[in-house]
Amino acid sequence: MIPFATIKFYELDNPDKIVAITISAINGSYAIKGLDTYSKYIVKVSAPGIDEQAFISRPNSGKIKFGDISTHTQLVVDEGYENPVEKQSFTPDTFEDKKNITIVQMIEMLPDLEIVNNDIMTKDGGSVRLMVNGFHLDVTLFTKLKDLPITDAIKCMVYYDLSNFEASLYDGVLNIRLNAGDEAADPHFRAISLLPYNK
Repeated sequence: MIPFATIKFYELDNPDKIVAITISAINGSYAIKGLDTYSKYIVKVSAPGIDEQAFISRPNSGKIKFGDISTHTQLVVDEGYENPVEKQSFTPDTFEDKKNITIVQMIEMLPDLEIVNNDIMTKDGGSVRLMVNGFHLDVTLFTKLKDLPITDAIKCMVYYDLSNFEASLYDGVLNIRLNAGDEAADPHFRAISLLPYNK
């Protein structure tokens, strides 16, 4: 899976009805909560520089009635594909004269972003997805992290600009790489192989 792909789940018997939507993390993984895992779904995936592709999900064999459906879907891409997403990286040294600032203060100083009513947005009002170490972020975790000093807490912040990709769920992704904890690794494709979906 490609990072920052938009993943949409549709009812198999009603292909126009979206039942869930999300964006993939840095390692291409994602999880959908609250779907009936006995059922099959049409899964449509689009990513920066890649046309939408569709698959049929596998049922969970009834092991878990409701829960996460997490898959690594291998997209078909051209041999010379390079991810076109532009990124900017900022370290604590970027703000050398302000090394005592907190994580949330550093976010407010990034050139393309602002915080409005506790939401991180682009300066022209676009939506931004926050990740930590390449993974989707639990809001409660950010509440614990936001007031930590950047010199103790982070390696860097990386902003990925998705505003040029029409099918993207967000206009950008901000990934905070912490000094501690595991980071997202490249996905593997051995667990699940989904059948292509054709109308």
